[in-house]
Amino acid sequence: MVERINENTPIDDLVLWKETEILDYGINLFNRGEFYRCHDVMEHLWGFGDSEIRTFYQGLLHLAVAMYHLSRDNIRGVKTLIDSGTELLQQYRPCFRQVDIAELIEAAEKIRKDLENNSYRKGVFLSIEKKEKRR
Repeated sequence: MVERINENTPIDDLVLWKETEILDYGINLFNRGEFYRCHDVMEHLWGFGDSEIRTFYQGLLHLAVAMYHLSRDNIRGVKTLIDSGTELLQQYRPCFRQVDIAELIEAAEKIRKDLENNSYRKGVFLSIEKKEKRR
């Protein structure tokens, strides 16, 4: 269960948990705005998770860092990482591991466009939506 993993869980301890639990934890951090910690979790998955889907974790990692840069007003970094993150995630559209990839890419591209047009509303960040598993 994800409850076993919390903000005090050392990154090195994540090897003790299931990959799906670690992903859920990282998504929870992302959605709470803890982008730096999310980056650490996604980096762990990228390095130790299923090697067949490394680009999935890398794409989420890039978007987490993009949102971290956005929170620090590093607009150039945001644009670069949104571009690379969305490119890495394209192959997982529309949905992968219950993550709504199509919606995530669309929202990221909207933030990038708003930054380009100087219409970005400060404090608006991405969130990662998960779809329920079908039975």
